[in-house]
Amino acid sequence: MFCSRRLCIGARRLRPRWRDSKTAGADAIVVVLLTYSPSQLALPALQRSRLPLVIWNTQELVAVDQSFTQAQMVDNHGVHGTQDLASVLVRSGVRFQYVTSLVSDPQGLAELGDFFAAAAAVRQLRSARVGMLGYPFPGMGDFAVDTTHLTATLGCSWTNLTVEDYIRRAAAVGAAEVARLVAEYRERYEVAADVTDADLLATARAELAVRG
Repeated sequence: MFCSRRLCIGARRLRPRWRDSKTAGADAIVVVLLTYSPSQLALPALQRSRLPLVIWNTQELVAVDQSFTQAQMVDNHGVHGTQDLASVLVRSGVRFQYVTSLVSDPQGLAELGDFFAAAAAVRQLRSARVGMLGYPFPGMGDFAVDTTHLTATLGCSWTNLTVEDYIRRAAAVGAAEVARLVAEYRERYEVAADVTDADLLATARAELAVRG
């Protein structure tokens, strides 16, 4: 959030705050210009970040009428700054979303909510670990996965899991753990009549081995 009354302070503190946002596990960056701020103060930091970025053009003043004052103009002049910042971001190749709404506008807040939900999903993917147990069925190309493409585009890491490790883990699962999971199955699901106790025990043991 940048404000012309605090431009120098904001410029000096931008870099350490950026490091804090990374360590705090932030999903996205939202820029709100309460009044005008020169774009080049924020551009270097925004270029360095991999976080999804949204500029929210919003002012407190609902309308301009004959009572409009110079002070109100200064306090509601953020749109000028968003035009400046959006222009330099486009020219610098920095991708961003732009939302215009009043602070309490349900449609604008919904659009922001959708953006933040998508940003949270992106962060989860970038920190995800994908595991493959065994190997694709021979000759079935629809199971093929390009792990380099996954890492380059989504950012998730890749782990191969061996069948031998799965068998070892399944054999090592304790009976008490299996019984607890079977009880959870019966509590949460409508178990078909032809599903036996042995089926549920085997399923629970397999689930615990895969989760392990």
